[in-house]
This record gives sequence, C-alpha cells and structure tokens, in this order.
Amino acid sequence: MNSLSTGLSTTNTSVASLSTSVTNLNTQLTSLSTTIVNSTNNVIRALPASTGIAADMSAPNAAAPSVTAGSNSVALGANSTDGGRSNVVSVGSATQQRQITNVAAGTEGTDAVNVNQLNALSTSMSQSLAGQQGQINNLGSQLTQTQQALQQTDTMARQGIAAATALTMLPQVEPGKTINVAVGVARFAGQSGMAFGASAHVTTNGILKLGIGVSGQNKTFGAGYGYSW
Repeated sequence: MNSLSTGLSTTNTSVASLSTSVTNLNTQLTSLSTTIVNSTNNVIRALPASTGIAADMSAPNAAAPSVTAGSNSVALGANSTDGGRSNVVSVGSATQQRQITNVAAGTEGTDAVNVNQLNALSTSMSQSLAGQQGQINNLGSQLTQTQQALQQTDTMARQGIAAATALTMLPQVEPGKTINVAVGVARFAGQSGMAFGASAHVTTNGILKLGIGVSGQNKTFGAGYGYSW
C-alpha cells in the first residue's frame, strides 16, 4: 500500500498483521485505543508535555524505570525514581543506589565535585590544620610558661613582704644599753619570713640599726640610723 489519502478514524477490531509498509501518512493520528501486540518496527509516539520520559528502555527485556513524579525531574536507570521531588536528577531509588562514574572536576559554582577534588581539599585542610595545631601547641606552651612566671613572681612578692615585715619586728636597743641583738618573724599570704638584726648606741644620742630578712630563696637587707635629743 503506497498511499493512504483518507483518514483512519475508528478501528474496532484488532489488526493482527500488517505486511505492507505505510510510506505516506498525511492525516494526523490523534488517538489510538487498541493495543499493538507485536511490532518489529520502531514506534514513534507523542506524549503530553507534562509526562516525564525515563531512560534505558531500549534494551531487550529491560525493566521499565519508574516515571518521575516531581516537576522538572529526571530518573535514569531501571527502577529509578525521584521520590516525588521536583527539579532533581535521580540514578536510583531509596533502596537501590548507583555511582556516577567518570565525572570531570567541577569548575563553576553549580558543577558537581568528584572524589579527587574532595581528596585534594581534605589533604589541603589536613595540612593547614596541622600547621594551625602546631601554632596552637606553641601558644599553649607560651601561656604555660607565662603562668608559671606569674606564679613565681607572686610567690616571690609574698615572700618579700613576709621578710620585710619580719625586719620591722626587730626591737632596738633600750635606753641605757649599748647593743641589742634581735630576731623577728612574720607570715603573709601563706609565706613565712624571719629577720635577724642588731642595734647599738653609737653616740649618746645616736642609734645604728642593721637587719636581714629571709623568706624561701629570697633575702632582704636593711639598715637605719636615728638621732635623738
């Protein structure tokens, strides 16, 4: 049959065999309600704009992928589904995942990133963090040294106050006496101090006083002269 010039509007019976090729079909075929059982030739059909087309259906005995339910979504591969999500590309399902291989390195903001890029980023971050960790450790060591220095300074200050206080506790020579030797003790903020000293009438109206105070590893010295009339 070389030409079919009249429209085929209704066919109520099954077409079991069509051995003659249809070379020209000028009339649009808008509706086909009868199932085509066997077809050895390619069938081209139009679908509504809202219907999604799943990939991987050309292989013999291939399982048809799930039709996408989301808007503007694509499901690739047998039994793939978008799970009803819109604007996504799915290569599997919630229970059947697949890898996407041979992915080039992304260059733009919306490109996919491959494992090589992630590994390079991980290595770079590890090196950077290692350097930062070294600086943090160094800072921690410096803070420890500073804290130790402050504690040492605090201890020395309290010892110095204790030793100085002990010096003030030394009695001086009494009137009518020539020389006095004395010992004094004191305690300040957990630190103890001790002082040794002597005083003497070097003249009738003049008194000389000497002393040394000790607390821990610290020592303090003092001397004084007084004149009375």
